[in-house]
Order: sequence, then C-alpha cells, then structure tokens
Amino acid sequence: MMVTCDASPRSARSTMRCTWRRAMGRRSAVRTPFDVLVIGAGPAGAAAALAALALEPTARVGLVDRAEFPRDKVCGDGVTAGAVAVLRELGTTAVLDGLIPVDALWLSSASGHTARVLTGEPAYVVPRRELDARLLHAATSSGAELLTEKVTDVRQAGDHVVVNDRHAARCVIGADGANSVVRRQLHGSRQPWAHTALAMRGYATGAAGTPRLQAWFGSGSRPTYSWLFTTGHGPANIGCITFDGSLRSSRTALVTAIREQFTDLDIDDATLRAHQLPLSTRRPPAARGRVLLAGDAASLINPLTGEGIQTALLSGALAGQAGIRHPDGPAQPYRRALRRRLARHLLHTTAAARAVRDRRAIDATVSAMADTPLVAARVSAMALGTGTLSPLAVAAIIARRITGPG
Repeated sequence: MMVTCDASPRSARSTMRCTWRRAMGRRSAVRTPFDVLVIGAGPAGAAAALAALALEPTARVGLVDRAEFPRDKVCGDGVTAGAVAVLRELGTTAVLDGLIPVDALWLSSASGHTARVLTGEPAYVVPRRELDARLLHAATSSGAELLTEKVTDVRQAGDHVVVNDRHAARCVIGADGANSVVRRQLHGSRQPWAHTALAMRGYATGAAGTPRLQAWFGSGSRPTYSWLFTTGHGPANIGCITFDGSLRSSRTALVTAIREQFTDLDIDDATLRAHQLPLSTRRPPAARGRVLLAGDAASLINPLTGEGIQTALLSGALAGQAGIRHPDGPAQPYRRALRRRLARHLLHTTAAARAVRDRRAIDATVSAMADTPLVAARVSAMALGTGTLSPLAVAAIIARRITGPG
C-alpha cells in the first residue's frame, strides 16, 4: 500500500496524517485529521475551540454536536461574574453585548433570613438557547468547523483518536454534557446517583422589573432551593433543584415545589423540564491518552448550587490549550492545569456540601452572610465561582450554627 503524507510545517501533524492513512487503508474519503476535535458545542465545547484557535489560528479544530443551533438547554440561565471573567480570558465578552447586567444575588432561608450578595463584577441572565448560539458563532467565526451529527463511537488508535469511524484527531475533547458518550466510552461508567443533583426548569411570565437573581431554600428535610432569574424582558427562568440523589422520586416533588413557590406567576408547563447534574463531589479521571473531558462530562458542577457554566468554560479552555500545546500528550498537562485552577475550590466545595445539607446549617449560613459582608463575599465566591472559604467565614458560620440565627 502506498502511503502519502500531506506537507505541513508542523512535523507532528505530518506524522499524524501518515499514521492515519496507514491505519485506514483505502478509506481515502477521510479528510485531513483534526488537530482538536471537540464533541459537544455548548459552553465547554465552544470555549475549547476558542482557546485552541487563539493559540494556533491555523489549526484544524472541529465541533461536533447532534443538535441544530439555536437549541434549548435546561439551565438556570445565570452567567455568573466568574463565568464572565473566563469569557474575558478567552477574549469573547462580546457574546454578552446588548444584555443587561445584574449586580446582586438575593438568598432567603426557610427561617426568613435574607442575604443580599453583591456579585462584584456584573453577572447576567441569558437563556441558554441564546448564550450557546452566541458562543458557537464566536467559535465558528474564529475558524472552528461545525459538524452536525450524533457521536456513537470514540476510540483511541495509536497517535490519533477515531470518532464515528470517519473522523480522526490528534486530540478529542469530550464536552458532551451530563450524559457524555465520550465519558462512557473512555471510562465505561456513568455518574453515581448519590453524586447527582436533579433540577427542574421552566419559564414564566408575570415577574416584571429589572433583571435579578433570587433563590429560596426549602423548609423540608431534602436539601433543595428554588430560583427566579429574570432578564428584565421576556419570561423569567424559574426552577428548583434537589441534591439528595433520590432522582426517581424527586421529579414530582420538584414540580410541586415550583408551583407552590411561584403561585403569582403564569408558568408555561411546556417548558418544565428536568435535567441531571453530575456533581464535582465524584469526578471521573479528566483525561486518558488523547481524550480529555470538560464541563459536565467531567462532573465539574458545583455541589452547593448546581452552577456549572463557569467551570465548563474554564475546563473547556484549558482542554483546548492542552490539545494545541501538547499534541503528543495532552492528558497530563490538562490534569495539571485543572489542579492548578480548581483543586482548592473543589476541595472546599466538597467539604461544604457535606456540611450544608440540613435546614439549620443553611439557616446559619444565610444568617451569617446577611450580617457579615465578608462572609457573604467568600461564600458566594465559592458557591458561584471558583473561590474558597476563609477561616473567618467558617468560624462565623459555625458560631451562628451554635447560637442559632439571630
């Protein structure tokens, strides 16, 4: 068999093309292999493509998604200040142009305590249908190729990865969400139920006023909270989330909680949809060989709030950079980058999630946040960003737990 290789200024790319054509034999219809092929075109996937192309504008970067964009995605639609900071790192804050910022989050405990938490940097409420389409447009405008197809098979073959037996890449990034095909093919497992939250989201009219982020913690034995996120125009995003892992019995309870919380709103029943959230309290290995996992596929959702857009953007960007900078071995550099940016945060959120799983602990936390701005800032940085708790904040919460909310 004759083997021909495309000329390339990059020796790694040239070697890759030779190996791929030997492996595929007569399948000459296969195009030039991708430098980075991203499975999933949501925030994590778009961030991976943007970061890869920012480092190497001439790289061949692909985005594969089974959906046609724009498409709906179950989410609270909150783009936190931390997420905005990652967009700034990527040089793509233009995706937020024309949107109205939010500068505070209101938290209410079941006992009636309310804390107003300043976001520091502006946050936004952006329907995922709109946000994801904007991010995808930014990625394709930068040179990413969009392939609309369902991924069913991912396998590593020497110095490349084969997707659907027709695409080859030096590096594949699994950014395909909570039910990641790439994760299952890589590790053969799904997220354990005990480390999975369940959220129910809907849209409702009747919440007039300026954009706002508001959440109410439930009074029952289950750790839950309801939210109302408004854009200042159009329907409000409403929902409820439970962290107790009883997924099969929780869906009806979530619908009931939403209806009881938002009796004054006109809820669009057709938009009430549930979604599983793989929490960061149990994470799969983030990389193996030439395959990396990012976002929900890597179980990077905050176990305190269910927030995942910031870690999706951040992990996606780090994966895209690793794929370009380390074409012959992206796994270890990617794992190191994740540890450097997220290790302490993940340690703190895991510990906090175990501690804050009952009403008294939540009451104490919200009460301490209401009374002490520093506590509010540190808790919100951990719950909505990638921050950690300070000893002072921990001491204030413990003291409030012992003495009871004032």
